[in-house]
Amino acid sequence: MNNQDQGLYQQTNLRNTSEEEDQEGESMEQRQKWEKAQDGINKVLQRMIEPGKYALIEGLVQRTELNGTRVRVVRWNEKKGRWKVELMNRADDDNSTETVVGEKVMATPRNLLPCFQKQSTLELKEFVAETCDAVKEQALGSCVNKDVHSAWDLIGRGYQRCPMLVWHQAFEVLFGRRPLLALYASFLQRSLSYGEDGPLVNRMKNALRRSEDGYVSSCNHDSMISDDIDRIDDVEDRKAIFWFLVYAQLDDEDWVGAMESLVHVFADIRSGQWPQFFWPEALYYKALADFGLGKRSECNRSLLIYDSIAHPNDRHHRDASILRLWAGDTSTERIETSLANIHAEHERISPLWDGDTYSKRSYVWVKVAESLGVEDEDDSPGTMIAELLRNQWTELGFIPTSAQESINITTAPGFPHGVTVRFRVSHDDQKRQDEADERNAMRMYEDR
Repeated sequence: MNNQDQGLYQQTNLRNTSEEEDQEGESMEQRQKWEKAQDGINKVLQRMIEPGKYALIEGLVQRTELNGTRVRVVRWNEKKGRWKVELMNRADDDNSTETVVGEKVMATPRNLLPCFQKQSTLELKEFVAETCDAVKEQALGSCVNKDVHSAWDLIGRGYQRCPMLVWHQAFEVLFGRRPLLALYASFLQRSLSYGEDGPLVNRMKNALRRSEDGYVSSCNHDSMISDDIDRIDDVEDRKAIFWFLVYAQLDDEDWVGAMESLVHVFADIRSGQWPQFFWPEALYYKALADFGLGKRSECNRSLLIYDSIAHPNDRHHRDASILRLWAGDTSTERIETSLANIHAEHERISPLWDGDTYSKRSYVWVKVAESLGVEDEDDSPGTMIAELLRNQWTELGFIPTSAQESINITTAPGFPHGVTVRFRVSHDDQKRQDEADERNAMRMYEDR
């Protein structure tokens, strides 16, 4: 090797070493962020363990037959650093299990999960529908009276009360500056593929950071990426924005970021700032983030709590069941049968939910099937519908240009709108809306 080649080799080697160190540093930073977020969520959950309340035993190594058992919390033993709990039922129906109702055992905080009373009705669904109808009626009344400012203010307060309004089509009022939450919600509902919410995530995070610093500046504009500084005038906006961040970060596959946002969401629900029936939504997204991070144990813990409260017809019941297959490390031999059973259950539940935000094939369905080794056959529940269509057109010798533009992860038949399931306008409707917005902006400019 001559001197020149040796110099190039050393430069390349140094560059590779530097890149590896950067990757290791980034990985370490992400791990530290995840550990901090996980610790924050665990602390919120552990504060819900109190004498007289119910909990679930989980994670025992020696007496594994007790895992999943419902218990009543008796008292805290300061000396042992453990809770004394009373078993309320058997861990399973195996007659060989010697556990009896009333037996008292000691459990560490780590081995106890808060247990909620299972929902008897779909409270969240009813709450979302009622809020949506009320906001539309009130905003329409203001528009009739030509009070656009009040109409937008009502819509913004609707999102403050119920961030899940992003499940439905965006509220639109012609002209007028939109409140921050209404603006962010419209961005959440644009026809983007999952993984493309990064700019919106950064914008919302910057707005939250500046509000913590007490920084106030000019009002926002309707551009996704804007140099203007968003102003958070209301503390209620902050609470709702953390929900919006969870939706956007999960769709961007920013699993650690979603965990960090969920810390705030969990704390707000526990403190009573959100209704208790918001828990299933938050717990499911925690399990989804755990899945994205490959944390089977944590995913299983999240699903155990979810199961203790979620109604059997909860909108996430199907995908939670699929995540449970992954968290339980289900064998490939059983996975296809299990998915088929879940699909049959889904057919019963799906009519209860808005068709705009519910699909036969979800992101979770596909990704879990792939990770568990389900073959990608035409009749497989894990089939990528968009890819199938492309393959069919390729066999015909052509792919229509219109199809190339329209078939993607958000618009393919039977596929959801991203990682989370929320309403998104179609690409064609989005194009028409953008053109209308541009015409309105030009008209306002010309009228000046």
